[in-house]
Amino acid sequence: MNRFCLAFITLLVANLFFSIPSAVSGDDSPRFKVAIAHWPPWKMVAVSGFEGIDIDILAEVGRRANVNWEYIECPWRRCLEMLKTGAVDIITSIGKTEEREAYLEYLGPYYNKEKIVFYRLKGSDVQVSKYNDIYDHTIGLVKGSVYFEQFDNDWKVQREAVTSDFQHLQMLLAKRVDLVISYETIMAYSIANLGWQDKVEKVDFSHDGIPSYFAISKYSPLLNYSNTLADTIQEMVESGTVEEIKQQFMKSIPASSK
Repeated sequence: MNRFCLAFITLLVANLFFSIPSAVSGDDSPRFKVAIAHWPPWKMVAVSGFEGIDIDILAEVGRRANVNWEYIECPWRRCLEMLKTGAVDIITSIGKTEEREAYLEYLGPYYNKEKIVFYRLKGSDVQVSKYNDIYDHTIGLVKGSVYFEQFDNDWKVQREAVTSDFQHLQMLLAKRVDLVISYETIMAYSIANLGWQDKVEKVDFSHDGIPSYFAISKYSPLLNYSNTLADTIQEMVESGTVEEIKQQFMKSIPASSK
């Protein structure tokens, strides 16, 4: 073999090696970039790393489907923008909307559905016993989140949007809003960990929330794994594994905050 042929083969092998997608790890298992917006107790950014119900669920999904996760921290709205371009692959705890279906493929059945609740300052004279009562009050909510269809599309609602549930609870304590809206689990966890059980309380009115899903960007280079992930998630939901993981995590919440 002459030196020209040897050099050509060497170059070809090198090009093949360096063209292997970074999404595939050394053990040939795909590595997904997961968008993580701090949203206790489902996903939390801690000093020691990432934790929460979704992180525990993903660990089991990864084990069963033989895939790896790389967690990317981003504010909620930024996470959604990154999914639109494929800069991240996966997101968790996301509601299904027509707008999002343009750039997301939802994986398996929904894995969580819970009440949407409203909180006021404890002892406040703010009264909400039916939907129309919310029109009399300014409501703190998380920018980019969806709650339930009637509320999300109601232009008459007076809103104050922030980037996290913690921020709108702070606004409630500062009397900058009359009410805050969120998912029941999130509020229970947040209030318990802040020690604010004696500062805020639920109003009478609540509503069924939009179900939460896992979803993959339609622009992800790993989109062809969507069926494998969807099947794994469906199996975990139907067997009760997802609910077991949730309940195990939630045991740390004081009963007085639920």
